[in-house]
Amino acid sequence: MGQAKSKYEVAAQHLAMDSRTPDISKVDSLRASHDDCRQKVEQAQDSLAAEMFNLLSKEPDICSLFLSWYRLQADYHRTVADLLEDMMPS
Repeated sequence: MGQAKSKYEVAAQHLAMDSRTPDISKVDSLRASHDDCRQKVEQAQDSLAAEMFNLLSKEPDICSLFLSWYRLQADYHRTVADLLEDMMPS
């Protein structure tokens, strides 16, 4: 988007400084290109915001899954530790 904006600004400056070249169509096409880029960026920002809110709405479920996984891991390691202690000679 920055590149499109800078191209448009340079073309507009050249058009303003050089009154003998009526190259307004180039400036208009660069303005349209810049506007398209800006619109795409705004759409991407809106899409990102929607995805972030969607992920945040699932946070309790994700946290619950992680908690369950950690508890299962702890149970597994306790069971293995108990088995190893039973197998060790006294």
